[in-house]
Amino acid sequence: MNIKKALQVVILSPNVGIKKKGESTEAASVEDTVPDEKSVADEENLLDAKTIFKYNIVKKKNPNVRVVTELINQHNIAFLLEDPLLYHFLS
Repeated sequence: MNIKKALQVVILSPNVGIKKKGESTEAASVEDTVPDEKSVADEENLLDAKTIFKYNIVKKKNPNVRVVTELINQHNIAFLLEDPLLYHFLS
């Protein structure tokens, strides 16, 4: 991997993949489901967890690399800070 040689890494979040009612999809079981707020929030947090996991791997391989990440839920930025208690000073 070239992460050890990189100066900067960009990690983008994947799109939220829940289909809304009426949208076309190949899976018949998903076609008639309407996501509620809780399931969308859970999926967004799961996507952020994947991004945070990738961030931690990159920083472990190269602690000096600058990492730019995209998070869906702004509160999850606390998991990227060296001291999560500093998050309260960001808002």
